[in-house]
Amino acid sequence: MENIFNIFRVKYWWSHVIPPILVFVYIFSHLNNLTFYSTLFLFALFMLSIIGTASYGYLLNDISDIKDDNKASKTNYVSKLKNKIRFILLGSTIIIAFIPWIWLPIGLENFSLFVFQIFLLTIYSIKPIRLKKHIYLGILIDALYSNIIFILLVILTINSLSDVLIKNHFLLIAGIFSWGLFKGIRNILLHQIDDYENDIRANNQTYVNKHNLQFAKKTIYITTTIEIFSFFCVLFFISEHFLFIYLLFPLFIISKLFLQSIFKIKYNFTKVFYDFLNNYYEEWMPIIILIYLSFYNQWFLILLSIHLILFDNICKQLIIKLFK
Repeated sequence: MENIFNIFRVKYWWSHVIPPILVFVYIFSHLNNLTFYSTLFLFALFMLSIIGTASYGYLLNDISDIKDDNKASKTNYVSKLKNKIRFILLGSTIIIAFIPWIWLPIGLENFSLFVFQIFLLTIYSIKPIRLKKHIYLGILIDALYSNIIFILLVILTINSLSDVLIKNHFLLIAGIFSWGLFKGIRNILLHQIDDYENDIRANNQTYVNKHNLQFAKKTIYITTTIEIFSFFCVLFFISEHFLFIYLLFPLFIISKLFLQSIFKIKYNFTKVFYDFLNNYYEEWMPIIILIYLSFYNQWFLILLSIHLILFDNICKQLIIKLFK
């Protein structure tokens, strides 16, 4: 089992990619007045599709990276597999990704986005296209497929199940797109900073080693400013349904800063962004939304419990430490 998790690099996406997408399943199910059972069904279907899609993307990327990883002396679990096994696994991930669409409503817009997601994952990795190697297009594509395309197809799919007119819908979607795009750009640049030495050893030309670390950090400051502003816009537009939710994010940042000062916690450049921003999006935001929904309907406590069990969070960490 551990070997399968390593092959699909599950630890890199399970609690980092899935929860920020699921949070919009929760939000838009509520905005469209869907029942708890409909939300739970959508949760299961989108979970399965995301698992298949993420597994496909990471597996294909690792297959394409075998030579570069060998040059950089970087572990690549796929390199040990025979070609036949690699293609069987790839095919299986695509099947898993498509299965939920037997039940999900298929429209031109949402299904086109899903196919576009698979397409981007493919051209990002495979030769001779391999846009991963393109300094600027690679960043854009990574930012698009990492979250935002799937979030948009989730929204379009759920909206198609209801005739409810969502207030400020266009502005809300624009805010979500801007937030997701610039969050994705920031994340890939942080990843390039973390991989700086490996990329130099493998002779990979990236945005960071082309422009130098300081220039890359300035770019991150700019993208993060737009990202945070867009996120506040999103919180403001949904605050009619989730009262005072725009106050919780700054409270989270203040509490983090307070704990940092009390316990003298030191962060390197990349960890600041992961621990303050990504931690809120990936861990706290889905939990907060489900707590809100549980006040409207206590059945959502079941979905909250499922979410807490499946993904990394402080509650799960405390229980594990308690029983160690």
